[in-house]
Amino acid sequence: MYLETTQINITPKNDKLRSFYDKRTVIQLIKEVSQKSPKAPALKYNDSYISYEDLDQKSDQLAQKLIDRGIKSEDKIIVMFPLSFDLIVSIYAILKAGGTYVPINVDDGKERLKFIIDDLNCRLIMGDFQSLKKIEGISNTTLMEVNEKRLTEFSINKKFPYIKENALAYIIYTSGTTGRPKGVMVEHKNLWTFVTSMREAIDVSTGDRWLQNPNLTFDMSVGTTFLSLCNGATLVLRSGDLHTILKEEEITHYNCTPGAATLVDPAQLPYLKDFAVGGEKVPDELITRFSPYCNIYDTYGPAEASINVSWTILNGLKTSHIGTTLPKVEFYVVADGKLVEMGSSGELWVAGDFVTRGYLNRPELTSEKFIKNPFGEGRIYKTGDKVRWLTPGEMEYQGRIDRQVKIRGHRLELDEIEKTINRFPRIKTTLARPLNDNLVAYVACD
Repeated sequence: MYLETTQINITPKNDKLRSFYDKRTVIQLIKEVSQKSPKAPALKYNDSYISYEDLDQKSDQLAQKLIDRGIKSEDKIIVMFPLSFDLIVSIYAILKAGGTYVPINVDDGKERLKFIIDDLNCRLIMGDFQSLKKIEGISNTTLMEVNEKRLTEFSINKKFPYIKENALAYIIYTSGTTGRPKGVMVEHKNLWTFVTSMREAIDVSTGDRWLQNPNLTFDMSVGTTFLSLCNGATLVLRSGDLHTILKEEEITHYNCTPGAATLVDPAQLPYLKDFAVGGEKVPDELITRFSPYCNIYDTYGPAEASINVSWTILNGLKTSHIGTTLPKVEFYVVADGKLVEMGSSGELWVAGDFVTRGYLNRPELTSEKFIKNPFGEGRIYKTGDKVRWLTPGEMEYQGRIDRQVKIRGHRLELDEIEKTINRFPRIKTTLARPLNDNLVAYVACD
């Protein structure tokens, strides 16, 4: 069914865009896998595996330790690990304990780390020994070193809290690689909606092997974690040369930016089934190169709308556009507060259970970008992306209506960057601009 108005907005939708949430969380989805296939491999790191049964038990043990420390609903906990068993066990344990996890890359600069730690006012920072050393001198927040091999030391009474649908699952910081980062607050309902919608969009089986993206602040890494574990697949934790890993680990599913995809030769990867690219415009050459060998998808979705809201198969196409919405998603293209006609341009608005709570400690920005749906039920996120309807269900991306740019999958606010540079002594004014795959700034000094 399509919604048609005098100013036409066309988007695949149900009779009504209503909540499809059934009160479960990803915790229950993974638990169901561990009960059905306890010995199946959940995680692979180097030459070692952890089964779903072991993952469940180890995360139970760590969750109990967190509860014993007084962790309660929506307490914010930073996870700061390289790719490892400890990373995934910690994330799962935090969710079981009712906390909110916040992924941080271990290679982030100290200024960014300090901003995020101060912005969160977090209860705890969990990590391995080497990663936690980087926090020294930055914060007085309690540190907790995690080693999954020692988790049997903890007793378990399994009195875990009930997780409400609107409780925060995780916070991911977007933009501000330079400038001020924004913490996007994602609820359990949002994450569950993403996982169950993706189940309807792609074929995932227990024999599949998903490779984790090493950039933990790329929100598709969150998607990879839970799409793999909630569907009984094996999540492979390994970094290094991408093509080599895909080949040696017999990876079936991977998500990355188009730039990273240029390093991959699909003709040499017989096990690869689904290759998804997002965060940037997909080059036509990439479609041509991948199409004969595997499914190639163009993903679209801001972190504010829970990872992905559009998942378009590109095989056989000559170019990519924003296409098929996932179930439980609705698109509106709006100009001057009204739905636009076919062929016209406007700002893309997203509605549905994917729409997150908003920005941490940014109430004014949240009120500006997250609004009550004037065309239907629920809330809307105003993406700031300028698009044009081409055909029913297909839109051309035309850039931003503001001064945000994407470079190698990272969203950057040019205004924020210029303000940051202008704080330096003797700098009078700054003009920031993208240049190919880089960001440059032109400065005028006194």
